[in-house]
Amino acid sequence: LVQYVEGNFSAFQKNSLIKEEKKRKKGEKMVKTLVDDHEKFTKTHRPSIHFCQDKNDEMSGDLLIKRIAQHEKFAYLLRSHLTS
Repeated sequence: LVQYVEGNFSAFQKNSLIKEEKKRKKGEKMVKTLVDDHEKFTKTHRPSIHFCQDKNDEMSGDLLIKRIAQHEKFAYLLRSHLTS
C-alpha cells in the first residue's frame, strides 16, 4: 500500500457516509432511514463501476454491479413497507 490505512472500527465509522443511529427509531422512520442508506450506497458506488472498467478490472466491476443490485433490491423491498 502507498499510505497507512487505519484498521480500527472508529476510523471506519469516521470515514463512513452512513452514520450510526444514536437513538432508536420507530416503525416507518427506521425503514425510511434504511432505504436512504441503501440508496446512498448505490449512488456513491455506481461511479466506481466505470473506474474499474477504465482500468480493465472487469472482476471488480462485476462485483460492484452485483453488490449495487443487492442494495437496490433491499431498498425496493423496504420501500414497499412505507405508506407515504
